[in-house]
Amino acid sequence: MKTKLGWADALWLARHRTPNDRLRFWGSALSSAVTAALVCTAAGLVALGPATVESAIGVVTEPGTRVGVVIAVLLVALPALHLTGQTWKLGSVERRQRLRQLRDAGAGQRELRRVVFADTVVPVAVGAVLGVVLLGVGIALLNLRGSFRPMYRESAEGVMVPTGQYTLVPDLAVFPNVVVASWWPSLLAVGAVSALAAQSAARSTRRLDRPQRRRPSLLGFAAARAARTANPPAFLLAWRRLAEEPRTTARPAILLGLAALVAGSSTWFRRQFRVSLGEQWTQDTFFTQSFTLVTLATWVGIGLCALGLVVALADAVLRRRRADAVAAASGVPVSVLRRALLLQAMLPAVPTVLAGLYVGGGLAVRFTGQYAESRSANPAQVGELIPLPWAEWAAWGLGIIVVAALATLIASTNLRRTTRVDQLRIPA
Repeated sequence: MKTKLGWADALWLARHRTPNDRLRFWGSALSSAVTAALVCTAAGLVALGPATVESAIGVVTEPGTRVGVVIAVLLVALPALHLTGQTWKLGSVERRQRLRQLRDAGAGQRELRRVVFADTVVPVAVGAVLGVVLLGVGIALLNLRGSFRPMYRESAEGVMVPTGQYTLVPDLAVFPNVVVASWWPSLLAVGAVSALAAQSAARSTRRLDRPQRRRPSLLGFAAARAARTANPPAFLLAWRRLAEEPRTTARPAILLGLAALVAGSSTWFRRQFRVSLGEQWTQDTFFTQSFTLVTLATWVGIGLCALGLVVALADAVLRRRRADAVAAASGVPVSVLRRALLLQAMLPAVPTVLAGLYVGGGLAVRFTGQYAESRSANPAQVGELIPLPWAEWAAWGLGIIVVAALATLIASTNLRRTTRVDQLRIPA
């Protein structure tokens, strides 16, 4: 006879968590809050419609440029969504074992689904609601005093030029409050994030007894071939782990490469516009403001990618804790395991980031050409050869790689716990 397990019992089971469960709970809540806030921002900008709005941020004012902001926010939401998906998987091995025990005790498929929903959907939904609420409150506080607008004067040529002074306009919003722009953006954000969590929870209950199959991938094949000739222990461990679990670091590497592509293209567009506009670049804040927002959005996306890499590697370390404990007990230094983890993340990330910079910068140069164009009334010399921004591209590449390396080192701190002798009692 099957055990009757209602929603109250499922919530009670979800509240009694292990340390890994607590990490998954708070990680899911925080990451879903960020994801819901980004989705709500994009949907709220769409809800503003074709009308012109009053905002201190010029790219949001006009409906034509607002479309680009929506696309940029959705691109930033991709690493946030990946981070949320990674946090759902924290401690998945332990949770699968508990679900099997409940099923052996008589719980049916419906009861198991209730437990998983209470463990997954509840923190995600709560985090999504808090993310939308905090977004609305934050924008309201940002717009409370109004915004500063630059002052202009008429030059001798009859052209309005900025004076360098700003005046406070109380009724001018810094950014339109997208949460209250319409009734549906906040509901869409919370519902979309919660629905994705519910779908993931339902799939996990149907795959309790399904063996983990390794899908063939180019990275796994290349890593398996490289492991045959690897001599240093750290490289050997890293190649073998990439061959066994290529998707652990492949997805964060792809997202980092996408961020590098945006960084490479935006760096060239910024230089090309700055040279082509001439004095108008310093007189009109629209262009500097726009490219500054692109840079800020790119770094936010890189930070979210780094957090996703931390979660993915931390989960991989927890899954391999018995193997790492066996390796440490047999004489392998923890420093070697730490270097292997660093190489496991860097080997796919470095070429992907460099390729993203090369493709993004190359396509941008090919699109605009390497010569200055006439974009204002008094531009720089038309036809002037614009030097390639090698220093900026190198700084972007180095910065992204350093952020990924720091994320890996943060995840490697779990090796102190997973290489202890008591981890040898973990079932194989």
